[in-house]
Amino acid sequence: MKTKILYIILFLIPILAQSQWLNKWEKVNIAGRYSQEAYLDVFFLPSDRNLGWICGFNSQVSFTKDGGDNWETVNVDINNSVQLESIHFTSPNIGYTSGGKEDKSTAGSIYKSIDGGRTWTNISPRIGELYSIWGCYFYDDNNGITVASTGFSGCEIQLFFKTTNGGQSWTQKRYEVRGGTKLSDVHINGTTGYGQAISSGYVWETTDYGSNWDIDFETGPIDWAEELSYQDSSFIIPIAEGCEGADGYGGMLFTTDKGKKINRKILGTARDMFGSFLINKTSGWVCGFQKSVFFTCDAGSNWENLNCGIDGDLDDLFFIDDTTGWVVGDDVFRTRNVTEVNKVISRDTVYICRGDIAELHIQPPDILPNTVWTNCGRGNSFYSGDEGKYRAFAYASPCDTAFIYDFQVIYYPDYIPEIQSDNSNYPCEGDTVRLSVDTIYQSYLWSTGDTTSYLDVYESGNYIVQTTSPDGCIKYDTMDVSIKPLPEPNIIPITKNNFCIGDSILLQSEFDHHIYSWYNETSELISNNKSVFVKEGGNYKLIVESEFGCIDSSASFFVSVIIDSNRLSIDYSITEPFTIDTLTLGNKTCQKVKITNTSNIEYQVQLIKLRDKYYFAAPPSDLPKLGPFESAEFEICFEGDSTGNFEDIVEIPDICSPHFFKIEGIVAPFSFEAISKCDVPWTFTSIRIDKNHIFESSSPYPNPSNGSLAISYMEFTPKENVQMNVYIYDSKGIRVGELERRTSVIENYPNGRLERGEYITETTLPTGIYFIVIEGNDNTEAKPIVITR
Repeated sequence: MKTKILYIILFLIPILAQSQWLNKWEKVNIAGRYSQEAYLDVFFLPSDRNLGWICGFNSQVSFTKDGGDNWETVNVDINNSVQLESIHFTSPNIGYTSGGKEDKSTAGSIYKSIDGGRTWTNISPRIGELYSIWGCYFYDDNNGITVASTGFSGCEIQLFFKTTNGGQSWTQKRYEVRGGTKLSDVHINGTTGYGQAISSGYVWETTDYGSNWDIDFETGPIDWAEELSYQDSSFIIPIAEGCEGADGYGGMLFTTDKGKKINRKILGTARDMFGSFLINKTSGWVCGFQKSVFFTCDAGSNWENLNCGIDGDLDDLFFIDDTTGWVVGDDVFRTRNVTEVNKVISRDTVYICRGDIAELHIQPPDILPNTVWTNCGRGNSFYSGDEGKYRAFAYASPCDTAFIYDFQVIYYPDYIPEIQSDNSNYPCEGDTVRLSVDTIYQSYLWSTGDTTSYLDVYESGNYIVQTTSPDGCIKYDTMDVSIKPLPEPNIIPITKNNFCIGDSILLQSEFDHHIYSWYNETSELISNNKSVFVKEGGNYKLIVESEFGCIDSSASFFVSVIIDSNRLSIDYSITEPFTIDTLTLGNKTCQKVKITNTSNIEYQVQLIKLRDKYYFAAPPSDLPKLGPFESAEFEICFEGDSTGNFEDIVEIPDICSPHFFKIEGIVAPFSFEAISKCDVPWTFTSIRIDKNHIFESSSPYPNPSNGSLAISYMEFTPKENVQMNVYIYDSKGIRVGELERRTSVIENYPNGRLERGEYITETTLPTGIYFIVIEGNDNTEAKPIVITR
């Protein structure tokens, strides 16, 4: 044992409920043990805690069927002395054990039992080369993985063997890691296919039931890591220095985030650690040489060697529950019942409100200065807000008799307040909403400061009630109250309020609502539309309802009828648009409209209105006074600075109601076409007359030129003058010529002048690259041209 490197494997089993501080171990005698060399692995069947197995040197396997009180021992391979590193059962009868020996015929060996461990069959894969098997794992009776390395020693080629038929045949995957490593242990989730394996300095992963593997994360130096014990992202890893663990120090690693942060504990020379067991994400055990059984409950920040009763070196450990554990090595040990070897001092029950914190406090004798809690607390006080059982051990040293203090934390009954509203629909402005709590409490406190069991609210807002139960537990509930505003039933007249007999007025709701109800002065419902035509004088009222059912009524709206009639007739109406002739962009046109006084009374024409007044305009002038049956004409003028179709509404006032008619007009673009001296056609098409100066020009032509050259231009100039000059510059920036402006077309518009033409020149400049530079209006533009001779 002390002269050999020991290899042990621990399989992941269901995690225990909480960590357990244990301070006593007892030695167990194994019946029929024919070899006194070390046991290297221990396993109990999770589905039946009475069934357990241990394996070790010299092909030795021992098994129990009564929870470890009695054991039987068998020789797995009487013809070979195999160092069995791993043992694992998938059911009471079917199990596997694996290990190796420095012999080509048996260096990689895995055995199968179908009778609970009494007899074994060699099912080892044979590949025609020396390799050593370490750990194995089967997620059901037939499907499993075993890991190995080529050569009994060395850290070169790594092998994953997979079987789907209980070892009748195997497939193989080979990997080589730069710098070396050595596989030791493996685990596969039989439901998801996700698995992990461990080797010196690395943790591996698979997502396809072990068919393919990749390195998941590094654990630090290439130190031998013999156990795989993990839950989610938490790993507890025993280490021995060097790839094969024979170079010096030992220790343990703990990570809760897959290696991003690792708590690393080094124990010193000859303290190699080989076994590990993870209790939960932050608690676990490791074991190894020099009767080391270390426990941590804070993810490896602190460790305590709880090895009372242990002799010799250790290799593996296994916990069946939080008080029943086994550790094996030179001998076999199990935990002693803590209440048998220690003294229970008190059992207390503490009641708290959910969400509160309980202080659990003990007062041990001064001779017991150390206190540890099963939940990883230390000191005489422990604070917890969770229900459950808590135990404190007070002791002088871990091996002495400890005083036990038991606590149970229980929540008071939950009384959760629930605010009820007496208005389940949408309350409206002016309504009262009563909020109340469904249960009788010791006291109430509303966010408004009220202390009654109910609260009447009149405004929207968030209301909170604090209740105190008979046990003194304080709880809260909240409710948002949304009180909807009343709709605004404002009446607006669309046409003139005072109208003549035979005419009508259009009354309309100013805002949109869900339901409209119009009533006359006799309270008769006359319409449910947003607007209504009224032909009779009197008071009218509008009642509206919002989408939330809130109702409000308008003030009375009085309609007055005049005993009179309109005076004027117009040639055009809104149903027969008055069309202005199409005009070209920048131009203006005017057309006349005739109005006639149809009465025998003189009538003064009022101001004629255009609603938009942007594209159409009625020229301001003295409006005529028409005698009886007299007619007159007025002009409507139209001009535009953009192309498109435009329209407006003309309104002519009259005695009773105004006359309306629509006018329409079209502004068409103008185009200018030309042929360059290179016979290239080009066209300018206008879409808008800008108020600013515009100068557009073509590229120089011809290009290349033999000395005769020109550019075409179009320029719009507002009333102010803008001087544009066109020069020739050589490649050194020296002005060497000027182009002459020749205008071919001039068009005048109200807002400026439009010119079209060319800039031309005849030059004797030598061959070279030149630039036509256009200067003026604070802008400069350059266009290249090549002159060849």
